[in-house]
Amino acid sequence: MQTQSQVLRTQVKADPRLILANTILHMSCTELQEAIDLELLENPLLERSEDEFCEKCGEPPARCKCHLPLPERRVMEDGVPDRYESGTSVAASDYSDPLGQIEQRPTLGEHLMWQARAVAETRLHKIIEFLVSCLNHSGYLTVSVEDVVRILGVPAEDVEAALAVVQSLDPIGVGARDLRECLLIQIRALERDEEQQPHPLARAMIEDCWKPLSSNKIGALAKILQVSQEEAEEGVAWIRKTLCPHPGENFREPWETDRHRSEPSIRPDVLVSYGDDGSLIVTVLDHERTQLRLDAEYTRLLRQMQADPGSFPEAERKALNEYWMRAHMFMRSLGQRKELLLRVTECILEHQEAFFRSLNPHDLVPLTQTNIAAMLHVHESTVSRTVAEKYLQMPDGDVVPFSFFFGRATNLKQMVAELIEAEDRRRPLSDQRISDILKERGYQVARRTVMKYREELNILSTRQRALR
Repeated sequence: MQTQSQVLRTQVKADPRLILANTILHMSCTELQEAIDLELLENPLLERSEDEFCEKCGEPPARCKCHLPLPERRVMEDGVPDRYESGTSVAASDYSDPLGQIEQRPTLGEHLMWQARAVAETRLHKIIEFLVSCLNHSGYLTVSVEDVVRILGVPAEDVEAALAVVQSLDPIGVGARDLRECLLIQIRALERDEEQQPHPLARAMIEDCWKPLSSNKIGALAKILQVSQEEAEEGVAWIRKTLCPHPGENFREPWETDRHRSEPSIRPDVLVSYGDDGSLIVTVLDHERTQLRLDAEYTRLLRQMQADPGSFPEAERKALNEYWMRAHMFMRSLGQRKELLLRVTECILEHQEAFFRSLNPHDLVPLTQTNIAAMLHVHESTVSRTVAEKYLQMPDGDVVPFSFFFGRATNLKQMVAELIEAEDRRRPLSDQRISDILKERGYQVARRTVMKYREELNILSTRQRALR
């Protein structure tokens, strides 16, 4: 027998407005623009504002403090812009395209093939062209001889001959299959040069002592080559100073340089600048791509539906109301994000004003997100979302993450850099010694932490600094 009963219980459900506000608050500037683009595609009630904004701060003219004139678009009485002269034309022979005056740099492949066609046999041109196409940006060959034989169907002897031609071309070192071969190619070229000879130990170090050389074991090198420690250090220093591990680097395009270690581009969310009276001003950068407004036609249609609901189908009225609520929620969340960014930055500025004026890391005072949350009477997670992946542009133009202002890691990292800068070059400080010095100054910093700070600052290890 089945029975029915009623149970009264309380269930907590997240408010959709709160979820949306927290999601937008956590977004970086780039992520926010992507979210806005998506919302514009899905919500017909939203459109991007067509008003003009300052190119520097992104604010409309009424709120702009940059004093930069907006572009003027004056039109003559007949509707033709006054920057054009009626009845004039430019002859094709008188026109000079400025982009056509820019010298086009040859690529690495073009540079090599230009040389190869002048020195190599005609039958090898096809193989050389294929080998050149298989070079990476550093000039290293990315395929084996066996692969080339199988792909092109040519004798291995011809491939070896073509590879020898490539390895003889400028820049010296291209066509190598690894770093060791690249350096040996350069050594052989120097040995053929009557004016500049390689270091007497360089070839032996690369050919016979590659493992200790690549591990920077100077003592092992000296022992194997039966030379003094100083002579071994001189040979290693010559190799590092004279030979090039990436011979193709000079032919990279500017946007490809250091591509393997480049970081995504960032845009500041907040700008701190000086006012006319010398005071510091906080501006949340509301870029033109984040300027939204309600579509006028749909807003007019919604008002008609509200005034005379019987004249419109219920499904249309329901859909338009949902879009209207969604648009207001989205725009309200954008406003809350901007307001919180402004309030958090003002709190940081209030506590770190000395640093903003001097730009000296020693002027940073201890500050935590908990302190900011207490001052603003909000939850700590709200502050955490506000500053996550956000960036601030300093008065001098430098862009730093908001995390830069919290904790004391920045001060300690600066101290590590200063200690290494002031060290004796002949006896560089070890990570443990730096840790001990900081402990003497009252900072409990472990050796591994010092090593982490040093690597973040791109500073070499003790042994590597000793060879400079």
